[in-house]
Amino acid sequence: MVLEAVWILHYQMKSGVLFQDIGLLLTVFMAGLAGGAIAVDRLRGRPFAGRLGLPLVAGLCAASALTAYAVGSDRLATLLAAGAGLGATGFLVAAVFAHASAGGGDQGRLISPLYAADLAGGCAGAVLGGLLAIPIIGLAMTSVLMIFAAAASVAFLGRD
Repeated sequence: MVLEAVWILHYQMKSGVLFQDIGLLLTVFMAGLAGGAIAVDRLRGRPFAGRLGLPLVAGLCAASALTAYAVGSDRLATLLAAGAGLGATGFLVAAVFAHASAGGGDQGRLISPLYAADLAGGCAGAVLGGLLAIPIIGLAMTSVLMIFAAAASVAFLGRD
């Protein structure tokens, strides 16, 4: 949620206008979400599928670092860069969620708490990112903060 807000706000600040491209940017993010979920679903059953957690978290850390670089250097302030950043972010977020929901056991007991945690995390990201982090420490430092947030999620990977 936070990286999505950072990319959209960065694009708006650099282009001066957002309303004409917001539909495209959100569509690319949603396409990334669909792509990430499909990719993990297609990998299910493969020998390495159970060990995707760490690479996916590393991908989120890398996406956060690239976002920090992009907004800090102003080198990637185009519609294409914003779309690529949003698409990659969406892909990784959905892949992590799909991987977490693919655990064994009773899927019914797993999905409800996982979905609730996803909604709570999205809410916390929107409130803390939009009301505190972005206005107080800026877009680039908020992205750096997301590196540490993603890295901290390794503690929840379990046996991965």
